[in-house]
Amino acid sequence: MPLTLSPRLGLWLRGLAAAAIGGAVTTLSRLFLSPADVRFDSAHLHSYAASAFGGAVIAVLAYFKQSPVAPG
Repeated sequence: MPLTLSPRLGLWLRGLAAAAIGGAVTTLSRLFLSPADVRFDSAHLHSYAASAFGGAVIAVLAYFKQSPVAPG
């Protein structure tokens, strides 16, 4: 049986995904503003991923504040 979501919940989940992607991309774009400082070795890539994750978490928390989960 396929899972069906209400249109309102589906819209909320799409907004949540957009917030996470937007936060990660914004953080990465800030990192790459200075191309001379960008390095693609494993230590730096791990740091970039951690920064992107942090940006996504902050954006998702802001989304939760703006659009809390509706009961029911």
